[in-house]
Amino acid sequence: MKITQILPPDDTNLNAAPTDAAKPKACSTIQWGLLVVAVALVLGLTPWFLGVGWMWTIGLALGALALWQSESDKMTLPPWFAPFFALLVAAHAFRVLDIALIPLLWVVAACLLCRGVWNQSKREPSGLAQRLKTSNLWRGHRAWVTLGCALSLLSLAQTWGQTPTLWNFGWTGGMQTQMGYSSSFSAYSGQYEYSYGPTLTYNPMMYMNNMFFSGIEYSGRWQPQVTWTIVALLFVLGWSTLQRDDAWFRKGGAWVIGCLVFAALWWFGLRNDAPGPRWFLVGLLMTAFGVWKLRQGEESGAHDPKSLLRHLKLGRLKKP
Repeated sequence: MKITQILPPDDTNLNAAPTDAAKPKACSTIQWGLLVVAVALVLGLTPWFLGVGWMWTIGLALGALALWQSESDKMTLPPWFAPFFALLVAAHAFRVLDIALIPLLWVVAACLLCRGVWNQSKREPSGLAQRLKTSNLWRGHRAWVTLGCALSLLSLAQTWGQTPTLWNFGWTGGMQTQMGYSSSFSAYSGQYEYSYGPTLTYNPMMYMNNMFFSGIEYSGRWQPQVTWTIVALLFVLGWSTLQRDDAWFRKGGAWVIGCLVFAALWWFGLRNDAPGPRWFLVGLLMTAFGVWKLRQGEESGAHDPKSLLRHLKLGRLKKP
C-alpha cells in the first residue's frame, strides 16, 4: 500500500509586502488642492458661510471632478486644463481675500494647485516651468505690463461704488398731559362733582422720527464677472514672461488682445467717479502700452520704465 503525503499549499508569498503596483497611490499636491476646493464649495452652500454662487459652484465642482479623474489616470484632459483651473481658483482666492475661514481655504487651494501644476511642468520638456521666465517681469517694456496688471488688480480692492442712501420717516406714540375739568356722579351726595386737574391721554403720533441710512461702499471684487477680468489680467501677465522665440508668445498674442478688449468693455460697463475705476483704467492703459510695444517687436527703448526713471534722475541731477 502506497502512502501519499499531502503537503499544505505554499503560502510563503501570502504575507509578502505588496508591490508598487498594488500599493494605493498617494494623493498628489493637485489632489490635495482639489479636496480643499471641495470643502470650500460645500461650506459655501451652507447659510453660515459666503459662497461663490450656484453657477460657479457647479462649474468648479465639475472641473475639480474631471481634474481628479485625470490625476487618477482615469481620464485624459488637454494639457492646458490644469493650469487654467488653477488660474480660476487663484482668481476666486483673490476675489474673496479676507481674514475668514472660506477665504483662507481658497488661498490654500490656490497655493496647492499652483504648486502642483508647477511641479508637474518641471518634469515636462516644454512645460510652464521651462517657458515662464520671472526675470522678464521687469525687463524693458514688459515692466509696463507687470505694473499695469498689478495696478488694475489692486484697484479692485478700492471703492467702486456706493449703495443708495435711504430716508425713513416714522412716528412714535406717547402719553400727553392735558389740564382740564373732569366730572363724575356721586351716589353718596346724589349730584355731580367737578374737579380740575391733569389728565393723561395717549397720542399715537406724538413724535416724528427721521432716520437716515448712509450708503455702503463696495469694492470692485464684488462686481459682476470680475472673476473673468482677474483671469484675463493674470493671463496677460503670464504671457509677458514668455520668451520672444517661444511659440506660445506668438500664438498667444491674439488671446492677449482679446483679454484686454474684454477688460476694457468690463470697465466701460461699470465706470463711475469712484477711485477704483480710475486706477483700473490707468493700469489697463499701461498694460496695453506694454503689449503694443511687445507686439511691435520692441523689447526695450527710451519709453520703458527703467529708461524713464533714468532720465528723471539725470534731470534732477542737472538742476542747479
